[in-house]
Parts: sequence; structure tokens; C-alpha cells
Amino acid sequence: MSSEESIVKVFGNFSKALIEYYEVYGTVVNRTALHVGSGRDTSPGQAIDNPVVRLPDGRPYIPGSSLKGVFRSIVESYLVTVASERDRMKTSCAQLFRDNNVTPELFTRVCSPTPIESEETIESYCVNHGLFGGPDIASHIQLFDLMVKEHGETFTKPGVAIDRFLGASRPGALYNIELVAPDTKWEFRMRIYGVESNNSLEWRCAREALAFLLEYIGREGFSLGGRVSAGHGYMVFDGEPKVRHVYVDEDGRVGTKELSFKEFIKRLKGGGE
Repeated sequence: MSSEESIVKVFGNFSKALIEYYEVYGTVVNRTALHVGSGRDTSPGQAIDNPVVRLPDGRPYIPGSSLKGVFRSIVESYLVTVASERDRMKTSCAQLFRDNNVTPELFTRVCSPTPIESEETIESYCVNHGLFGGPDIASHIQLFDLMVKEHGETFTKPGVAIDRFLGASRPGALYNIELVAPDTKWEFRMRIYGVESNNSLEWRCAREALAFLLEYIGREGFSLGGRVSAGHGYMVFDGEPKVRHVYVDEDGRVGTKELSFKEFIKRLKGGGE
């Protein structure tokens, strides 16, 4: 069986996916100024060189694809860490890596969001692709665009490009960047499909990785957008997120059940309902 066929076999189970899922929802706040750009505007006479992305009605928003990229990177970092510590960690991921004789170097080459061409393959899984999608499998996680709930004011900040060779400002390289003001509130929605489809080692690893992601962003927050290394785009939850389980009962009726954020994380880790 090829690695592509194995990935589909392990992660391709979307049984009841459209009628049974978990939704994590709540409010996030950017504690620092935020820039998610729409591309450099080189039109003559424009006051802003790097505007933020906006809806047709003029409101700024954050595309779900930007958020998905950040979350995927967090999961990848977690998996690489587990891989490097696999001989002493008692997790499903560590067991999976041991069973497949996976080194951190091999994992990084094969299971990064954009795998490097290599003859070496991991025959039974790719956790990151399984959760977030890849060339051979649809994503089990849906991240909605973040819409402004309160405020949403923007301001412009002047800057100057630095010449890396001269180590000084580049002549004629002044620019203005548009930023969303700190303490803007955004509506957060994340749907998770099919994570309980089976109890294979691969899926136990995937659930552990997802639990780590949720625990991490709930505790530490996350950064997205441009210039995060300079402190922009730091976001945290405003209070604890909530979780809604949407399911179909034995009579074919759609039901919902509310879970606490901590209960859901415990469930992903295999700690019960």
C-alpha cells in the first residue's frame, strides 16, 4: 500500500461528517496592533501602501486561511518536538514515531505543510495533513473568517525599509502600513469533523495533537498577520471558549450538547466523555 493510500485509509473517514461535528466558538481579542494585509497598493496617490484586508462594506476581517496556517504550524511544531523526544515520552505520537522508526529530520521533510520531495516516506500516516488537509485528503478542521464584533478602528503607521547590506535605511523607501487597533474583538468559530471516527494509533495521535493545539491557544494565545516578530498580531481569548457538539440521535433527530473547553480537551486526550 502506498503512503497516499494509507493516508486516505487512516484519515479519510468522514462518516457523518456533515451532520456530526464539534464547534469551538468564542471571542478573541488582538492585544497588540494587527496587520493582515490585502497586498501592497502601488496605485498613484494612495495614502496607505499596505492596507488591511476588508469586506465589501469596508469592515476589516481576518481570513480563516490565515488562522489555519498559524494553527497548522503550531501542530507541526508540537509533532516535531514529540518526535525528537520520542524515546522518553509516553504518548500515542511517540509510539507512532517509534513504530515507524521516524527521526525528527524525516518527519520535518515528509510531514511539513509543504513536503520536500524525498524517496523516504512514512507509510502509515501524516498527522498534520490528516487534520488540516493535504494533497490527498480534505481537512477535518474548518476555520471561519474572523469577523469584527466590537470596534474595528484602524490607524496608519509610518515605516522605512532597511537595507540588509548597508544596515541602514534605504533611500526613498518610506511607507505607511495600516493596522487594526489593539483590543478589537473578533468572533471565533472552528468546526472539527470526524475526529472520533476510529481509535487507531494514528487517530489517537491526531487527537492528542489537536488537544495540545486547543490547550496552547487557550492558555498562551497566538500571533498572526504581518510583523509578528515585532510584536504585532498577538491574540488571546476573551474568557474561556465554548464547545458545541452537534450530532444525530438514534431517531434521526439533530441534537446539540454543550461542553466546557476543558471537558472537550479531556475527551480528545481519551479522558472520557
